[in-house]
Amino acid sequence: GLENFATMFTKDAAYWRTWLTTFEMAIYKLPIELPLAMIVALLLNRNIKGIGFFRGIYYMPCIIGLAIVGVIFYNMFDVFGLVNAWITKVNPEYAADPISWFSNKWSAMFIITAVGVWKTFGTNAIYFTAALSNVPEELYESARLDGAGRFTTFFKITLPSILPVFKVIMLLSILGTLSVNDEVIVLTNGAPNGGTHTVMSYLTTKFMPGFAG
Repeated sequence: GLENFATMFTKDAAYWRTWLTTFEMAIYKLPIELPLAMIVALLLNRNIKGIGFFRGIYYMPCIIGLAIVGVIFYNMFDVFGLVNAWITKVNPEYAADPISWFSNKWSAMFIITAVGVWKTFGTNAIYFTAALSNVPEELYESARLDGAGRFTTFFKITLPSILPVFKVIMLLSILGTLSVNDEVIVLTNGAPNGGTHTVMSYLTTKFMPGFAG
């Protein structure tokens, strides 16, 4: 009950460390996820043949359960996984001492961040695509007549036009990053030494029935 909350806030130093880890993950994830989603949205907003197929492909990771995605990436980066097999094929010296990706905090954080980006950038790309479709074509035509290049058009017309939506997407992405849970539990369960626990994964493993020891 209330005693657990009092202990967590006053005596549990590990809880406060998980906040630092969560903010670190946000710092790694958002600068990759948001620009990637924007680039994909800009490409998908073009009127080219077969664009519907590509829109379906990039969104596929979003409909796969996080636990399944975690298992896929765990098997890829396991000591005897696919990534180490490729590395060993390129450099046979690693066969005797394969890389243990999950025994180092920073490599484990890299994998968790990659999972998060791969899983969620498609949803953000949909939001960006919807926002881009509402930018009046007349603005682009006027910019072309004035001799504006692509970068000028993007920063002077596109970005200001979708800025309100961009702010919402950024807020949703921050909230989503702060609530990262399943992928951490599946991939590392906080290892090494609790260094990859986010706030949500720490609370889940510590207090939720079936996880708490």
